[in-house]
Amino acid sequence: MEIVGPVPIKINGRYAITVTNFNVKKSQNTKQHAGAFGVFGISQGAAVLVSGSFKVSIPKTGFEFQFATEFSGDGGTIVAEIPANKLGYNGVKINEDDLSVDQAQGLTEKTINWMAQRETPL
Repeated sequence: MEIVGPVPIKINGRYAITVTNFNVKKSQNTKQHAGAFGVFGISQGAAVLVSGSFKVSIPKTGFEFQFATEFSGDGGTIVAEIPANKLGYNGVKINEDDLSVDQAQGLTEKTINWMAQRETPL
């Protein structure tokens, strides 16, 4: 059986060459209800929340994308081109970014944390 290796990532329709790690998480607010006699039910919120992160290496010429611009306004799009399972994310907004510099390893990366309105199979 052949296993999927690298997965191309697109940001607003353009391949993101410098993306090194890509993660997506879906969650739904869930509440366990309990009383004196134990758990009597579980309720869930109406929305499935989609969030994720990606890391980018930084070329000496500068960032490949201006991320604040790419995900401004109504938000941007991200596509993960997983073979036979291409997934799209729209209404993407950045909620956090982080710059990491490891002087000893010579590694400088930026981590972008994002949220999307939804995940859509393409």
